[in-house]
Amino acid sequence: MTVAQVWKEIEFDAGHRVPNHHSQCRHLHGHRYKVRLCVEGHIQEGDDPSSEGMVLDFGELKHILNAVKEEYDHKMVLWVEDSIGYTLMQEHTDVGVVPVSWIPTAENFAVDIYKEASFHATLSGMKVVEVQVYETPTSVAVYKGG
Repeated sequence: MTVAQVWKEIEFDAGHRVPNHHSQCRHLHGHRYKVRLCVEGHIQEGDDPSSEGMVLDFGELKHILNAVKEEYDHKMVLWVEDSIGYTLMQEHTDVGVVPVSWIPTAENFAVDIYKEASFHATLSGMKVVEVQVYETPTSVAVYKGG
């Protein structure tokens, strides 16, 4: 059987802050994130005529990534140990704050998305190869598992 990779990408808008950072990133701010997901698998041969010749239908990849988009889009992603973020989470429960157990950097977003996508991809017999998270058009973090 032939192995191939397929990619899918989504974009979403979210706010965050990196509380202990020395630059402007310590302030509340937002980005237009782009996430690219790569999965690998065997090109299907005749088991399911609908999927023949494909690794995975792009619609299934879109479904996996839409769960990510639904989680973070138009929300403020804050580390649970961030004192300012904690205040927001406690006092403003209706503003779309997503508490996370990791500092919300592009690198940690990539790791989190990799883990979530891996769970879903495994159910389809796929392996997540790589997740890329663009925080800006020219700044990208990549996670390949490990």
